[in-house]
Order: sequence, then structure tokens, then C-alpha cells
Amino acid sequence: MPYTPKRKTEIVSFSEEVLREAVHIPNLHPEQKPAEIVIKARSLMPYCHFDVEESDYLSSGRRNPCLGGVGFNQPLDPHTKVLEFNVMGVGVTTTKKFNIINPTEQNYSFSWRCDSVVTKGAVQPFHCPSLDGWVESGKQTEIQFSFTAQDVGLFESFWTFCILEHDIETPYLFLGVVTEPSVGFVTSHVNLTPTLKGIKTSKQVSLNNNEDVDMSFSFDPNSLFSDGHLEHLSINPASGILPAHSEQPIEIEFVPSSPGETLFHLKCVVKKLKAPLMVSVLALCYNVQPLVSWEDMLQRKWALDPTQANTINFGS
Repeated sequence: MPYTPKRKTEIVSFSEEVLREAVHIPNLHPEQKPAEIVIKARSLMPYCHFDVEESDYLSSGRRNPCLGGVGFNQPLDPHTKVLEFNVMGVGVTTTKKFNIINPTEQNYSFSWRCDSVVTKGAVQPFHCPSLDGWVESGKQTEIQFSFTAQDVGLFESFWTFCILEHDIETPYLFLGVVTEPSVGFVTSHVNLTPTLKGIKTSKQVSLNNNEDVDMSFSFDPNSLFSDGHLEHLSINPASGILPAHSEQPIEIEFVPSSPGETLFHLKCVVKKLKAPLMVSVLALCYNVQPLVSWEDMLQRKWALDPTQANTINFGS
């Protein structure tokens, strides 16, 4: 005999749910009660809840599968959770704050333990000002971790979150993703127009900021001089703020004091960049020496000596 189930759900409490499946049977006697199938289910309450977005570093396959877990040649714990810090620029510190919520009826203490070994002379990029804490029942407490970018790339550190009263340990992988700001010159080599001694020559180059934030810059004063400090460049502006998504024209001026070819290596320091931006500037100064000569009746040429009086015989 065909029948169609009709579901009626009743929530009894947080931890228990009762489902009643009413069976619809055609041609059932009006006075007969429809059949029901009672299904009981019970949910498990977590001991703690982290109010923070978890990274997809593992689930999306971004992590190199050849990398292991804690210890030499050890696989990564499949229950590892990832906390990701994204930083633009070297020397920048970013902070992530989140709450640990205790939904249970019991107070408990917790602690964080760093499981990664830091080599001698190196600095742990991840820092927690308070590794131990206490959470009351039904309450929450704030946790703070900071990450300092020391270089460009991906940086991992293994940590463990422990609840002492319940003997619970949860592995965490802290990930730091450091990228460099997209700031640079349109060209890295500039040829100034050749000039003469004491006569100024100049050219403009553009410094571009492709980021969503303002960036500060300044030229290293020592880089304005040539080898031996014999010649120097003038830069305008020598420092300033690059607005987001903007282009700053930089005027390079040169007034030579002696003839010859001179090469400059300009260094522009941009905050958050790992290394200064480099621009090579080539300047050429010609040495012009006037030559005055005369020709006698025999079509012989005689050069005049600029250091003394010259006698020219015009004949009789």
C-alpha cells in the first residue's frame, strides 16, 4: 500500500532534537490514528568556540603537499586548524584579536604552546602576550596574536591550544603571508641629454604606487653623488608621500663641473619595501675647445696659440 511521510520537527532543547515522521496512508479509516515514526537525536556541545575566520590554506591546496608537520619527517595532523596573517611590506607588524567562548557549564583554564623550533639567532615572528588564561562558563575572553614580517614569502609556526581540565589539545598552524608593495619606477635606467660644463641638463622619471594605501619615499642622499663625490645630482622632490594609485614625477637635474662620462646609482627608499628602488643615471659632458687658425698665401694653415700673442705676417 503506498504512503507518503510527513515530517514534523519539535526542538526540545539545545542538546536534543525529536523528529516525528507522520506516515500518510490513503484510505485509512477516519477514526484510526495515523502511524508515526519517532526519531531522537542528540547534539554535542563543543568545549570551546573560536570567534575567528579559519583560513583555507589547507583545504584549498595552497600549502605545499611536501611540507610536513611538527618535528622532522612528521606528517601534518589532519585536525590542524589554520590562523592566517596577511601583511604587505617587510618590517610591518599586524595583530589579530579574537574571542575564545566557553559554552559549557564549567569554568576552565587554557594555554597556548609553541611547538616550532626557532633556529639560533632567529626570531619567532609570531607572538602572544598572554599564553595562559581562564574562561568562565558561558563567558568569553579575548586572545591576541601578532606577526612581524621579517622577509617576503610564507612563514609557518606550529602551536597547540590546550584546555587543562578536559585534557584537550588542538593543533594550530599560524601562517604569515608577506608580500611587497607594488611601487616602482617606470624605468630603471636614465640617459641625460649630453651637455657642456656648467650647463644644466635634466629629465623626469615617474614613481608609481599601485597599492590601495599611501606610501612614503625618500632618496638616499649619498646616492646623489658619483664615485669620489666629484659630481652630484639634484632630485625634486627628494622625499614625500605617494597617494594610493598615483604617479609622482621625479625631476633629475645635473650641472657638470668637468667633462666626461659620469654614472650615478640612485637609491629610493620606500617604506615597507625589502630593498631600495634603484635607478641608474648616465650623464655625459662634452669638452669643447675652440681652435683658431689662419692660412698664408701658400695655403699653409697655422693654429693660433691661446697662451701667447700670435704674430701674423700679411706681407707687404
